[in-house]
Amino acid sequence: MHAGSSATTTVSTAVTSGAAQTVSLPASGLPSGATATFSPVSVTAGGSSTLTVATSSSTPAGMYNITLTGTGCSATHTATYTLTVHGGGGGSITSGGFETGTVTGWASAGTASVVSSGPHSGTYAARVGGTSPTNGDSSIARTFTAPSGTSTPGFHSNVTCPDTVTYDWAAARRWSAPPEPHIDHKRSPHVAPRFP
Repeated sequence: MHAGSSATTTVSTAVTSGAAQTVSLPASGLPSGATATFSPVSVTAGGSSTLTVATSSSTPAGMYNITLTGTGCSATHTATYTLTVHGGGGGSITSGGFETGTVTGWASAGTASVVSSGPHSGTYAARVGGTSPTNGDSSIARTFTAPSGTSTPGFHSNVTCPDTVTYDWAAARRWSAPPEPHIDHKRSPHVAPRFP
């Protein structure tokens, strides 16, 4: 889901032993700016409730494990749902500057890491590839929603090759295609671009 939107799911309960009990259904593990509501707020075991998770525009992008704890008179059971939030942070790309120290929120393949050497600005930069020759391609990519009225997103790329291989290549691109802009960076063996 995108930050600032909501999603619903059905939470089903069951009688595991004995007689049906009234079960309350609180949720925990929600990111900041998110709320969880149940309708109804409690059910008789065997019944179901609709869970609505709502996020605000400031809810950070990422994957969150939401734990539902069904509590009756004599038993407690838990279930975990994964909430994936895209966008957020007031329209900025989460970890766009990699200031969280990770590539969380970016799809990566091959060798991708966050380093403290060579950032264009801030403390960290993403390194796509390695500082020594490797075999295979590496990439990171991120799709995001730019708020209406914003200018075209940009990024900085610094290509560094640690050896003298003749057929190295590096590509960095951004494009806007409905419904969302997308930034990715791909590199061949031996090229270690960094960008904040």
